Amino acid sequence: KSHPVLSRMNKDRQEFNSLEEEKVLVQRRWEESDEIVAVYHFGETPQRISLPLPQREWNKLLDSADTKWAGPGTEIPPDLPRGGETPLLLSPQSFFLLAGKRSRP
Repeated sequence: KSHPVLSRMNKDRQEFNSLEEEKVLVQRRWEESDEIVAVYHFGETPQRISLPLPQREWNKLLDSADTKWAGPGTEIPPDLPRGGETPLLLSPQSFFLLAGKRSRP
């Protein structure tokens, strides 16, 4: 809970989107200039999705499919493009957490 968004729970600053056919749940939480996106994949097979991300710098904080967590390996890169529709390949029954921060002009 050291991340600013994770240290404060504000129900008014979060949203959920489900991709039912893909068996994916996307949670977005924000606080001031910081944002977190959590993606939960409940499917039994790898799944390709297009994840819409706001325009900001995105870094992966955690990925349950990573081998350091005894996962099968991951296709999610450590840094993601600056927003827009981002194509991703999700590992079966996995979860990953992204942190986004608005760039300063």
